[in-house]
Amino acid sequence: MENEKAQRPNDPAPEIVAEVLEAVSHRSWDQLDALADPDIELLVSARAGVPSSPNEHIWRSVRVHGADELHSYLGNLYEALPSLTLVARRCRDDGSCADVSTEFSGVNNSGVPFDAFAEMKFCVIDGKLVRVTAEVVRVSFGAALLMDPDQHPRRYFEGFFGADGRIDPPSS
Repeated sequence: MENEKAQRPNDPAPEIVAEVLEAVSHRSWDQLDALADPDIELLVSARAGVPSSPNEHIWRSVRVHGADELHSYLGNLYEALPSLTLVARRCRDDGSCADVSTEFSGVNNSGVPFDAFAEMKFCVIDGKLVRVTAEVVRVSFGAALLMDPDQHPRRYFEGFFGADGRIDPPSS
């Protein structure tokens, strides 16, 4: 098994996943377009037992097909979650697909902080992202998140900060 892994050509999935997560967090449309296949498929669902929360329309049951629908979905996502930050917590890959545990955090469009955790699968063919599935496993929201002694409250607002650490005004 180790030899099989060693003989495989460079696995594109982990590198592409890192680039996709960065592009989504930084709202880099050009970078996403370069990484994604024009016929990309995105499926987002929630694990049974995940309670309702604000902006559920963007994570409860979503099916997207193609670059145009992806742009529309991401536009809705960014509108609902204007300070969204996306971080990979764990990544396992089998060459063409990578399983990634992710954390989404920020402040929603009502000013409420949120944390969401999802198990995602990113599939890459010929160097292009062709399919992403995400199963939301936990969602937390509310002002109490700002009081968590294990987390710095600034993290919920990072999506508003520019590269210089200053707050960037939202684009219209």
